[in-house]
Amino acid sequence: MYADNLKRVEEILKKMGARFVKKVYEIDTYFNHPSRDFAETDEALRIRVAGGKSYLTYKGRKVDVQSKTREEIEVEIKDADTAVLLLTKVGFTPVAVVKKVRIRYELGEFDICLDDVEDVGTFVEVETSGEHMEERRDAALALLERLNLKKYERKSYLELKLCV
Repeated sequence: MYADNLKRVEEILKKMGARFVKKVYEIDTYFNHPSRDFAETDEALRIRVAGGKSYLTYKGRKVDVQSKTREEIEVEIKDADTAVLLLTKVGFTPVAVVKKVRIRYELGEFDICLDDVEDVGTFVEVETSGEHMEERRDAALALLERLNLKKYERKSYLELKLCV
C-alpha cells in the first residue's frame, strides 16, 4: 500500500502495540531468466544484500487478484558478488537494482514493513506465512485499513521502478 506519511503509520503501529524489530538498508538486484521473460510470467529472481547478509530469492506468480501473495523461496548466500557472477555466467541477465530503507515491526502473526524505496515512493507491506492463507490475507488487508492506508498497489517495487 502506498503510504504518504510513514511516521504517522509508525505512530499508529506503536499505539496498537507493535514491536519495533529493526531498520535496515536493502539493495535488491533483480535478474531475468535466459529462456523466459519473468515480466511476462509474473516471477522474480533477486539477490538481496541487507544488514551484512545476502539472500537469493525466487518469487512465483501472484496467487490472487486481491493481494501480492505469492510463493517465495529464499536461501542465505555467503557472497552476493560471486552469486551475481554465477547467475550471469549461466545466462541470467541483471534487470534493475531496487534500493530501500525498511523499518520492520511485528504485530501478532504479522511483519509490517515501512519502506522508503529510492526513486519509487513510500509503502507499507504486511507479510505473514503459514496455513489458511485466505484468512491471513483478509486479516492483513484489515490491518492495512486500521492503519488508514487505502491506496492499494499490486505492482512490485521492481515493476514500479521499471515504469518510472
